[in-house]
Amino acid sequence: PGFVLAKKIYEMTQNLDWSKYEGMVLLNHGLFTFADTAKESYENHLRLVTEAEKFISKKKIKLAVGKSNSIDLMNLAILRKSVSEQMGKAVVAKLSNDRLSIGFSNLSNVKSIATRGTLTPDHVIRTKPIPVVIGKDPAKDVRAFAGNYKFYFECNTNDKLKILDPAPRWAVWPGQGVVSFGTSIKEANIVADIVEHTIAAIQLAEGLGGWKVLSEKDIFEMEYWELEQAKLASSVKALAFQGKIALVTGAASGIGRATVEYLTSHGASVIALDINKEVVDIFNKPNAKGLICDVTKDKDLKNSIDEAVRIFGGLDIIVSNAGIFTSSENIAGMSPENWEKSLRINLTSHQQLIKFAIPYLEQGIDPSIIIVGSKNVPAPGPGAGAYSVAKAGLTQ
Repeated sequence: PGFVLAKKIYEMTQNLDWSKYEGMVLLNHGLFTFADTAKESYENHLRLVTEAEKFISKKKIKLAVGKSNSIDLMNLAILRKSVSEQMGKAVVAKLSNDRLSIGFSNLSNVKSIATRGTLTPDHVIRTKPIPVVIGKDPAKDVRAFAGNYKFYFECNTNDKLKILDPAPRWAVWPGQGVVSFGTSIKEANIVADIVEHTIAAIQLAEGLGGWKVLSEKDIFEMEYWELEQAKLASSVKALAFQGKIALVTGAASGIGRATVEYLTSHGASVIALDINKEVVDIFNKPNAKGLICDVTKDKDLKNSIDEAVRIFGGLDIIVSNAGIFTSSENIAGMSPENWEKSLRINLTSHQQLIKFAIPYLEQGIDPSIIIVGSKNVPAPGPGAGAYSVAKAGLTQ
């Protein structure tokens, strides 16, 4: 931990003439540079890092690459649910399935090199000491990880510490890549950034003579130092929908747009669907993605649901809101087109959306379906037969 480390270095270097030095390397931790000005210190850092990069490049160590496969979306949802259960709260699961991530996941010795420890001890606060390695049964693998984490805690605790949740913060998934977890997409992205550097550094270190890490005891002390324990004790209450993943239809305006804005402001990650192309620009944030979708087309609905799972890792909430108010026509003069259009958009599309979403909702955290109805059901107006009938069916 930082303060303990600073005191130790002070003790070791009291008689050192610092004017003769421009930097310091702490094994398993990193590079520090210093000078009389920030600019000179920064330039020293760049020069030494560049020197290291040139040295590594001369070794011509190749990072493993792999081919992108079709994503196993159902097992991704199962993995995300299992991690959420162990963490005691909903999480977002970010899959990185680029060629380098898949290449690393496919290494024959990945289980050994990935689970030796962190790249630098600071990372343990974000990533836990090691990732979970996924096989054929993600839920079983996460439970085993949690059991091993509890054992790790019992072996190293001084009986005064409070155990953190035993859930992994990232996963190595052979054939699929790596997965990063967080209670928000922002948190998951931070973990993913660390993981991206880690999987490259592991391979380079192996090529330079062997990937070695700090002892388990040292990593534990970093993970459980008193300031982190204090932070745990004073943790801020989570937002109502923190970590939840939602899909909202008819999201470009009105009730749908307001719903997306409400959910995201309360911690959810949302896929916002609309036939209006403007939805893509309206919702273009890490925690809210707009997608063009014609809810009357099964292919569009399926692709949109799959995209929600691909981007965020699962599905917890469906807000089935899309609808239209068809032209006013009395029953005697009702056109078949008007009648069918209302039934297709205001009724059938909702049934199809729910049908396609249910398999993923079954792997959701407290899964919910919210259907936006209409006051026309208890109080239909004249000339609104096509609309009112469809909404009455939807309400049922």
